[in-house]
Amino acid sequence: MRVFVKFSRASSRKNTPNAKRKIKKLFKRKNIKNGREHPFNPPHDVCHKDKVLYKIDMPEKIVFPKDIKILNSTLDKLKDYQGKKHSHRLSIDHRRMNTIDNASILLMTVGINAIFNGEKLIKNNKVSPIKSIDERLAAIGYWNALCINPKKETVEEGRKYLKIDYRNGEHIDNEFHYPIIDFFTGKDEILEKNKDELFDAIFEAMANSSEHAFVDFDGDKKIWFMGAYNKKRKEVEFIFYDTGIGIFKSLEIGRSAFVQKFYRISRRIGKENTLRTLCKSNLSKYKDKNKNRGFGMIAFKNFIDTVRQDPSKDASLEVATDGFLYLTKNDSIIRLKSKIQGTFIRWSVRDLSTGECDER
Repeated sequence: MRVFVKFSRASSRKNTPNAKRKIKKLFKRKNIKNGREHPFNPPHDVCHKDKVLYKIDMPEKIVFPKDIKILNSTLDKLKDYQGKKHSHRLSIDHRRMNTIDNASILLMTVGINAIFNGEKLIKNNKVSPIKSIDERLAAIGYWNALCINPKKETVEEGRKYLKIDYRNGEHIDNEFHYPIIDFFTGKDEILEKNKDELFDAIFEAMANSSEHAFVDFDGDKKIWFMGAYNKKRKEVEFIFYDTGIGIFKSLEIGRSAFVQKFYRISRRIGKENTLRTLCKSNLSKYKDKNKNRGFGMIAFKNFIDTVRQDPSKDASLEVATDGFLYLTKNDSIIRLKSKIQGTFIRWSVRDLSTGECDER
């Protein structure tokens, strides 16, 4: 194709830009006519415009169960962002955070992971929390679970952690419990004598979730856990959490005669008493009660009772589901300010012979 460009009377060097514009214009007209997009001047893409900042400030203080409503509210803001991410960019600002317990760290990790379907984020040091919190989040595995560039782990004096991790609730590895048992029984031998009961409790928690938590459930089927050891208090803590259908829903849709019978009873006694009964009673769907298995969460209670037989130790169990939290301490039920999805379990064992109370 011949291209004729008419120059002005001024010098050709001076009007070279004008010549280029005229050539582009000529090509553009011809390509529009032929239905082709011109490579020199692509149409403006509205999707390439700068995205609006969607900023979420992490709360200053989150301690479970008192601040569960604040925690859930923060996660709701992240869910809201998911519907706007085509036009917004996200910033989760941790700078205000100065108090958070281990349970809240795990719940926040699981919530964020589920919202982003396991897709990892980028850690920005400019919006990181104060150094002590930042290092603790790194040691406990928060950054590693959520970010592609996690903060380098530092050793926190007097504390050790079994990092946040998960297992696939649909296919459980029979050897999943070994690193957990090794972590707890190796800390000042606090649980060395209770190794078998600890194994039963952990195995039962995993088996219960695998068998009951994800029935007719299309959501995230991960089973999460973490552990902590406080040398000053000589205290170990193990937290277990799945985001399945929860205990009450599991009873409602249970197909076995045992479960259906207990569900009818639970409707009469209410959710609070149902949760207390499940946590305290040696209920089992098995004829052989020595199986140490069943809906009654027998192994959870047996572990705590066995540890308490030693006068130098104290142990407690917390089980939360839906809007309720059961505590073995004072045999009490707490109504949560906001519902929790799935089932949350926390064991805590402390050597009473040493240690001065401090915050978890």
